[in-house]
Amino acid sequence: MLFDFCAMSIQLLLTYKKSTNHLYTDRFNLIVVELNQEKLATKEDISYGITDWVRLFNSKTWEELKMVAQNNDYMTSTIESMYLSNVDKNVLKVAREREEFLRSQAYKDEKLKNQAQVIEQQANEIEHLTNEIGQQTNEIEQQSNEIKRLRKLLDANGIDADK
Repeated sequence: MLFDFCAMSIQLLLTYKKSTNHLYTDRFNLIVVELNQEKLATKEDISYGITDWVRLFNSKTWEELKMVAQNNDYMTSTIESMYLSNVDKNVLKVAREREEFLRSQAYKDEKLKNQAQVIEQQANEIEHLTNEIGQQTNEIEQQSNEIKRLRKLLDANGIDADK
C-alpha cells in the first residue's frame, strides 16, 4: 500500500466557540504524515516520488534542499516558500540585491561578449578594406607609371599630348 513506510496520523479538528461551546465545523481535517522511514518505501512509493519528499523534509541545510529539489518544480517552489517564510527581512534584502547584482553582471558580461564579437568583425572588415586600398594604390601607381611611359613615348615621337 502506498505510504506504508509513513507513520500516518489523521486528526479531526473540531472548532468550538469558547464562550458557548458551540461547534463551528466538523469538516476540517488535519492530516499529518510523518515521512521518516525511507528504507521501508515500496517501488510504488518511489515511483510516485515520495522518497524525494522524505529527503527534502529531512534535509539539514539549504544546500541539501536545493540538491534534492533541483529537478522538481514543485519542490523548488516549496523550498522558496520555506526560505521566504524563515529568512530575516534584512537577509532577504541582501539576498535579493545579490541576485539582482548577479543577473546584472551576467547581462553586462553577455553584452561585452557581443560587443567583442562586433569589434572583431569590424577589425576583420578594416583589415580587408586596408588590403583593398593597398591593391588599389598599387594599381594607381602602375597606371601612373604607364601614363608617364606613354607621355615619354609621345614626346619622343613629337606628339603633344595636351592638345
